[in-house]
Amino acid sequence: MPLLLVIITALLTTAGFFSQFGLIFDLTAHFRVQYLALQIICILLCLFKKRWKLFLVTCPFALSNLVVILPLYLKPPKITTVQNQNLSILLINLNSRNTRYQETMDYIKQKDPDILALEEINTQWITKLKPVLEQYPHYQEIPRKDNFGIVLYSKFKPKNMLTKYYGTIEVPSIVAEYQFQEEPITLLFTHPVPPGTEQYFKWRNEQLQDIIDNRSAFSKKMILIGDLNTTSWSYTFQNFVKKMNLIDTRKGFGLQTTWPSMLPLMRITIDHILVSEKIQTTKREVGPHIGSDHYPVYIEVMF
Repeated sequence: MPLLLVIITALLTTAGFFSQFGLIFDLTAHFRVQYLALQIICILLCLFKKRWKLFLVTCPFALSNLVVILPLYLKPPKITTVQNQNLSILLINLNSRNTRYQETMDYIKQKDPDILALEEINTQWITKLKPVLEQYPHYQEIPRKDNFGIVLYSKFKPKNMLTKYYGTIEVPSIVAEYQFQEEPITLLFTHPVPPGTEQYFKWRNEQLQDIIDNRSAFSKKMILIGDLNTTSWSYTFQNFVKKMNLIDTRKGFGLQTTWPSMLPLMRITIDHILVSEKIQTTKREVGPHIGSDHYPVYIEVMF
C-alpha cells in the first residue's frame, strides 16, 4: 500500500509542474495540499515499518509540494504610508441554484463591504437581495440564466463602470475605474469558464490571456477579483499574475480554500483577489457556508 501511494502521488506531483502542456496536466496542479498530506502519511508509515528506501524516495516529492505551499504563509513586506485609505471588498459566488437568500443577505449586512461582487447571479437573486443592495448607489448588473451572470455594487462613485468581454466565449467582465487619493485605480471583476474539457480549458486561457494583452488599458494600480477557475499552482495562474504585475492577497494568510464547499478534503482555492504591489492587504478571510458550492472571500486593503 505505501509503495502504490508513493508512486501515485509522485506521478501526480510531477505532472502538476507541466500544467502549461494541457488540461490533464493542469488539473493535477491544483491538489498540492492533498498530495502532501498523503505523502506525509507515507513517510510516517515508512518510518514505522523501517522502509528506508521508500522513505528516501518519498521525501523529495513531499518537499517539492511543501516548497510551493509555504509562500502563502509568508507575509510580504509592509508598505510605509503617510496617508492611507482603506477599502473592503466582498466576493461571493452565489451558485445560481442556491436559494439561501436570507443567510446571504445577513452575511452581506454583517460585513458591510465598500464593494460587493456577486457571481452566478440571475434576476431572481437581484430581487431577493434588493433590501441590502439599496445601500450601493453605484452598480453594474449583468444577470444571466446560466452561471456567468455578474454584478458589481459600490459605495464609492467610480469614474466609470463598464461591461467588457475578454476572449472568444463572450462571458461578461466588469471594469470600474476609481480615483483614490488622487491616484487612478482599476478594479476588474471577471469569471472565466471552468476548464472541464479541452475546449473550455482553451476558452479559460484565452480569456485570461486577453486580459493580459489589455493590461495597458488599466491603471498601473489595480485590483482583480473573481472565480478564476484555476489555483495558485497552475502555470496559467502564475503566468497571469506575473504578466499583470499583481500579487495574490493570500500571501501571509495561508491557503483559504473556497471550493467545493461540500468536499472539505478536496477543497482548493479558485476564488481570488489580486492586487498591485502598492496596495497592502490588511485583512483576508473566507466567509461561512451560505448555500453555495463556493465560500465567500472578504478582504480589506490599504492604499
